[in-house]
Amino acid sequence: MPTAPKPLHIGPSATSETRRENSHRRGYDRQWNKISKRYLAAHPFCVHCAKAGRETLATEVDHIIPFRGNRDLKLDPENWQALCKVCHSKKTQAGL
Repeated sequence: MPTAPKPLHIGPSATSETRRENSHRRGYDRQWNKISKRYLAAHPFCVHCAKAGRETLATEVDHIIPFRGNRDLKLDPENWQALCKVCHSKKTQAGL
């Protein structure tokens, strides 16, 4: 009787060193959720898409300079930009 093929393993497995911390541990708490919703209400369109001549609704507030624990930088609206999911994912993937 035939057996099922073994699952294909692609790439290295995640270890505790390569796993990303959850959003709350990275500083995105209830306060940030409230602030970011207000920011998106005031800035509804993705700034990257707008530069390319497209009108796309923003879904995420991005820190232009990653705050990495710096509370002042995290809460500085001059360091925020409204992005759509696609643009935010591209920026994050690029490590910017």
